[in-house]
Amino acid sequence: MQWSNYLSTRPSLEAAVKEVAEKSLELLGTTADLGLVFISSAFTSEYPRLMPLLKEYLPETVIVGCAGGGIVGMNDDGKPQ
Repeated sequence: MQWSNYLSTRPSLEAAVKEVAEKSLELLGTTADLGLVFISSAFTSEYPRLMPLLKEYLPETVIVGCAGGGIVGMNDDGKPQ
């Protein structure tokens, strides 16, 4: 099994989704079968837009996830953020 992860700190939902999808696929080196997505509660008013945006970049990927107040991930240097 291969996996990748990416965390975006972009303030725009569109830019964050694009960055995460592109970087995750780049790191993975292939398409993704499953996407586990965690979105910050800072985007609460934009939740309805999340799935359509994700499907633009990951049309064949099964996506599951949730929202949270403290989202963590790895930065470009591979360090926790």
